[in-house]
Amino acid sequence: STGRFGFGISARFPEGAVEFIKDNKIEGNIFNDNVIGGFLAWRLHPWKKIFIDGRWEVYGEKFLTKYGDSIKHNNLLQGFLKNYNVKIILLNHESMESNKLIPFLYQSKDWKLIYFDSVSSLFVQNNEFFSRLIKQFAKNPSQISKNDLWLDNHPKLLLARGMFLKSLHRYDEALDDANRVIDQFPFISNAYNLRGSIFWEVGMAAKALEDFNRTINLKNTNWIAYLNRGIVYLEQGDLGVDKAITDFNTVLALNPDSEDAYLYRGIVFMKEKLHDKALNDFQRVISLDPSNLQAYNRIGVIYWEQGALAKALYHYDKAVTVNPENSKAYRNRGEFLKKMGDYSKALTDFNSALQIEPDYSEGYLSRGMLYLNKPDPDIAKSLTDIDKAIDLNPEYSEAYFTRAIIYNQKKEYKLVIADLNRVIDNDPDNFYAYNNRGMAHWENGNSELAINDLKKALELNPENTQISRNLSSIQKTD
Repeated sequence: STGRFGFGISARFPEGAVEFIKDNKIEGNIFNDNVIGGFLAWRLHPWKKIFIDGRWEVYGEKFLTKYGDSIKHNNLLQGFLKNYNVKIILLNHESMESNKLIPFLYQSKDWKLIYFDSVSSLFVQNNEFFSRLIKQFAKNPSQISKNDLWLDNHPKLLLARGMFLKSLHRYDEALDDANRVIDQFPFISNAYNLRGSIFWEVGMAAKALEDFNRTINLKNTNWIAYLNRGIVYLEQGDLGVDKAITDFNTVLALNPDSEDAYLYRGIVFMKEKLHDKALNDFQRVISLDPSNLQAYNRIGVIYWEQGALAKALYHYDKAVTVNPENSKAYRNRGEFLKKMGDYSKALTDFNSALQIEPDYSEGYLSRGMLYLNKPDPDIAKSLTDIDKAIDLNPEYSEAYFTRAIIYNQKKEYKLVIADLNRVIDNDPDNFYAYNNRGMAHWENGNSELAINDLKKALELNPENTQISRNLSSIQKTD
């Protein structure tokens, strides 16, 4: 079935998904986007009630506000769906809701994708009630990327799939979709924006910048492209500060309610030590999104640096209050409490974070470092937690670096060197790692390798007097 909507763009309705729901007699309340609401009312009435359609006026301002907030802020979605006892979610790939929700739902432990085609995606709750359907029909990324139904030269659908695959870190396949659109429709600005964001995430900043520039040249009102380009400039350090602020200001001129623009501009101000301006921007983020964890955390950092510890703790507490199921909120507060020397409360927060998210590698590292640094260190527990962090994330440089410190205390210098090798492989400019590896080589009896590492560390940080003393001491002894 086909229809027309918006700017004269063909919109196809989810006939396949509806037939799948009927054939499998899938019971439960359904959540849908407004684009397909009318179609679902026609095809599923009276068996199922739709959640929303295009008749905004019949739903009331209060409901529409909650609906919009839940789509905009993923942390509010689960509670919103629970209030309406939603068991099934059906989203059209051309709707704005889909671009935000499909990647989030796919990666959520609470939902499973059991049907998709070129038009729509269908999720059910991940529970015993739907276990048969999940076992029989659950989809994986390979099935999605190879689904020929997408490859019908429909640019919006290709871009939707590309964004989805990017969110799953399947960058080659996402890049394929972006390039396919660019090759056939070189005037579509969002294709360059998608490709630029892929390049950015894989560490190709120069190519990302080129594509964001192309996006803006094609459509100078594309505020998302200005936001993305501003983030690239932000990462360039001092050289990109002015350009970043200009781009974030442009975003806010085009979209005054862009919480991301306020957040990133606040980060620039924070780096420049313009704390009053940074606080204003972070407070504006919170006014737009009262549950924004990054804003609370950065306000806490600013107040902590200013010595306003009560204000800092208030904002860390507030982050936990508005994000009671967010592991990062507890970890952030735990890190603050640890710095304040309140190891008992910090440990409670780290335990809470890991209870919420048992595979949270950063949480294990934080707790492991607490065990290591508290007045009565527990090396065994510290090592167990850091080992777990590395098991969960084998590329976690900070965990290898910390474990090397423990091995050094245990005088296991070969293990120190092995872990610092991993750190340097991931971060070749880490002068601390070269210094520590050099000292481990020295303790292990290899002065030549020790001197080489310390020279490299000094090359990376010529002003570091500790490295100079270490090098001088070994050269004299040697």
